Amino acid sequence: MNIGKKIQILRKFRGLTQAELGIALGFKPEAAANRITQYETSYRVPKEDALTQMAEVLKVSKYNFIETDDTACDFILTLFWLDPLEEGEPLIVPWLLHGQEDDSRGMSILPRWAALTTAFYNEYSEMPRPFIELRDDSINSYLAEWNRIRTYLSEEKISKDEYLDWKFNWYERKCDPDRRIKYTMSEMFQK
Repeated sequence: MNIGKKIQILRKFRGLTQAELGIALGFKPEAAANRITQYETSYRVPKEDALTQMAEVLKVSKYNFIETDDTACDFILTLFWLDPLEEGEPLIVPWLLHGQEDDSRGMSILPRWAALTTAFYNEYSEMPRPFIELRDDSINSYLAEWNRIRTYLSEEKISKDEYLDWKFNWYERKCDPDRRIKYTMSEMFQK
């Protein structure tokens, strides 16, 4: 998703008009809406300092707009933006497969039949369901958290706005180098 579309989504999420966002960013009232329109249509692309300021005004992580040097965190942020923000079925469903712990390999081992049954059974289509096994504790812990938070949403323990706010501000809570939280496989699959 391009930066312009992200700006538009985040602006609407915060309930701002283009003019209000432009004025908050310091543009003159007569030019504010036009500048934000240019950003949202990708006619212009804001520089990094403008994106940082925009993130502050929108009360979201600047890393919704700016790539980091952390591949695991960038991967999760990309998945967040692929996940639809409107009502309906999610495109990406983070779910956990539980198997037997193998301490020598530091991962959870699934019986072959369980992996095949879970990955390839799809009652809506005869096409096999894609399945990716990730052997990165950081990514797996981030996906486990996402699964937990989305479960809270589906169980109405949190609102859609709380869920989106969690996603839009996730980077600082999980990927800030001073506050990074990493879980081992055994911590994620506590019995």
